[in-house]
Amino acid sequence: MINTIYISTTPAGLKLYTAATENLDFYIKHLDNINKWKYQLEKIHSLSPTSFKEDDYHSFHTQLKINGLLTISVLDLSIIARELFIAKHNWEKFFYAKQSYLVIYETINTYNIHCKFLDAIAKKLNQKLEAEFKTISNQIKVFKKDFKFDTEIKEIRKRTAGHIDKDFSKYYDTLRNINFQKAMETIQAFMVIISKLQIFSSHLMKDYNDKIKNLNQISNNEIFTKLLELAQKFDSLNRNVK
Repeated sequence: MINTIYISTTPAGLKLYTAATENLDFYIKHLDNINKWKYQLEKIHSLSPTSFKEDDYHSFHTQLKINGLLTISVLDLSIIARELFIAKHNWEKFFYAKQSYLVIYETINTYNIHCKFLDAIAKKLNQKLEAEFKTISNQIKVFKKDFKFDTEIKEIRKRTAGHIDKDFSKYYDTLRNINFQKAMETIQAFMVIISKLQIFSSHLMKDYNDKIKNLNQISNNEIFTKLLELAQKFDSLNRNVK
């Protein structure tokens, strides 16, 4: 039974709420699997360092950690989106809205740390992956411009979420100026991009999985198909954002 939605929303927003609620179990399981695969990879490397090339080990290990971070971002934003919709009191809405800006800000900063690595791997593998990553990178740039990443998102994160500003007036005024509908649209648009980045990450892992046979479950068709299905779902929702 669906909870009461207190934020006025569009059909696309309602679909986001439904998707965020329905897909939690999958992402939680996927995150647990990522942690399990990382442990298995580290165990194999410690017991038999010559099982695969050292560069392959470090590359795949890094890819697993990146995919895990992306999954955490999707999980956090899914929970925030769901709770923001059904929050009854304004202070609840302020809390979840500011947390969404924190997650988005930290996710993009983490992406910035790893983007050169991802780009290099994509170029090494094939032109299709290189083009896919370039498209995602451009979408992130557009998102940052459209949703004022370097001003509004950064300020909200700095004053209310990443830190509690020592100046009460700045904290309170920044929080009270958050627009709940805009926060929801920001979450929706970002989840489209982050799901595509996760699919891209899965493409890379799938290629390296062919080299590391001990972890062949990573290319499990059911998991890959589900990730693609979720990415397409978020993409279809985003068409109705603007």
